[in-house]
Amino acid sequence: MVKIDINKFLIFQSSILSVIILFAFFHLPGCTPRVPSENDAKKVFENRWSLQISHGMMEIISFRKVKERKDERIGIKFHIIEFEAELKVKDFSPEDWQQLRLEGHFEKEKGPDEGETVRLWSEVSFAGTGKGWKGEDGEVY
Repeated sequence: MVKIDINKFLIFQSSILSVIILFAFFHLPGCTPRVPSENDAKKVFENRWSLQISHGMMEIISFRKVKERKDERIGIKFHIIEFEAELKVKDFSPEDWQQLRLEGHFEKEKGPDEGETVRLWSEVSFAGTGKGWKGEDGEVY
């Protein structure tokens, strides 16, 4: 007759159950760690330009993800979202326009006329952390 130590059996059973639960959690659809979304990229852009947006100097007419890619540098994973945005700008100083031009590429070189809508092509990067993806605005998504 084989003697079984009930305590060892219960620990073994509990360990197997934990492995099954972890396996199911990470392999079921929708349970994998999420990557940054178009909305996350838009939020980063809005946070960078919150002063101009809140003062009515800039309005985001449209924002759409064009492409996304993954990268890894010095052991840090990055998720980059390229986007196209249509912006309506008013009361922009030459300094504001110069700063916005550093953001990405525009259809035209000179600053916009009052209330003009301009198209911007740019990208937002997110760095992988243990808590999620950290955007260029310092927030974790």
